[in-house]
Amino acid sequence: MSARLVIAAAVVGLGLLVGAGAANFRAIGAAPGAGPAIFPALVAIGLVVSGILVGLEAWREARGRAAAAGDVAAQAGPAAFDWRGFLLVAAGLAAFVALVERAGFVLAASALFVLVARGFGSRRPVRSAAIGVVLAAVVYVVFTRGLGLPLPAGILEGVLAAPPR
Repeated sequence: MSARLVIAAAVVGLGLLVGAGAANFRAIGAAPGAGPAIFPALVAIGLVVSGILVGLEAWREARGRAAAAGDVAAQAGPAAFDWRGFLLVAAGLAAFVALVERAGFVLAASALFVLVARGFGSRRPVRSAAIGVVLAAVVYVVFTRGLGLPLPAGILEGVLAAPPR
């Protein structure tokens, strides 16, 4: 089995776990079908759909390679594992965990985005950083101001302060 199929299965499994957690989530005073459980449910759906799409792509690619090769021995060879990419993504996750409280959500998520983009082959770190900052800032504003859910501002405390209610 290829590494991409294993990753796809793991993503689908994670989505199912998140979905099970969302189904059991009960907020006091929340209306049925609304409230904080909707976001974990959306994440679960996104994970399952993404995992299925990655799995289908890996399966189609493997079938295409096997048909093009026409050789059973060529079909059996696994793709080389990209340790550099894996380590960059792992470093991004570790950096996010280490930075989120001190530096704040926006900077930690931006660093995560840059490292994951690099791990997936991006050769434009400035563009990745700009996209990461914009996406993280949008998520921060939606969560803190739109939903009233606090995210750590970190060193950007004065810049990202929520308006008084």
